[in-house]
Amino acid sequence: MRNLLAFIFVLSLFGCEEHKDAVLDKDAFLVGTLDDYMGREKFQNKEDLVDYFALSEKQLGLTIDSIFKTTYADLEFSSSDLGNTDQTHYGLYSKELTERINTFYDFEASGRMEYTGEQSMSELNLDSLANDQEFLAKNFDTIYTGKLKPEAFKTHTQKLSFITGAYFRYGSQNDSQYQIRVSNSVSKAKLLNEFLLELGCDQVEYEIQDNIPNPHTLSFVPTEELKQQFELFEKLR
Repeated sequence: MRNLLAFIFVLSLFGCEEHKDAVLDKDAFLVGTLDDYMGREKFQNKEDLVDYFALSEKQLGLTIDSIFKTTYADLEFSSSDLGNTDQTHYGLYSKELTERINTFYDFEASGRMEYTGEQSMSELNLDSLANDQEFLAKNFDTIYTGKLKPEAFKTHTQKLSFITGAYFRYGSQNDSQYQIRVSNSVSKAKLLNEFLLELGCDQVEYEIQDNIPNPHTLSFVPTEELKQQFELFEKLR
């Protein structure tokens, strides 16, 4: 019952379309939760993919689904096979929401391609096909990598929401010290560092470890405003 009440109250924080009384901005909150491992990927074959979620992150995905369900009729949360692996994840899908969220990013070609052909990769002789431009154009899709645009977050509420979303997915607490850890972050960790300082958090430290994967760790003491949001979302994990 306590989790249900917390869930209902969380939804109320985002207000509704007719009223401008929202405590949090749902777009900025969602962007805070999104994967930033080597940047946000965009390619034609998955133009409706908002994000993937591990099996342990089901509640996170369901919460986001509930926040946006009334706005995006095509929104779908379902289990999904991750690429050509045997791993099963959850996926959140909506072409309209994905297009909206991607406006928070600047994209450029990564130099990588995704295979979109029907024939199994194991059956292909890639060496002989490497210079076959027609085959490559038909069966491979350019992957674009997105970096967050700081100017997309104009208001205090957007910045507060972005940090809250990041904490909901990647955060932890040890007494008065809070942490957000994002592996191989291209732009999210750097922007979080800027916003934490701007919002007045204390003891903000940004550490990049020289490991593989490459953890980006932000340690800080949050403002009371942020702490209240963190404590509420902690109940939904």
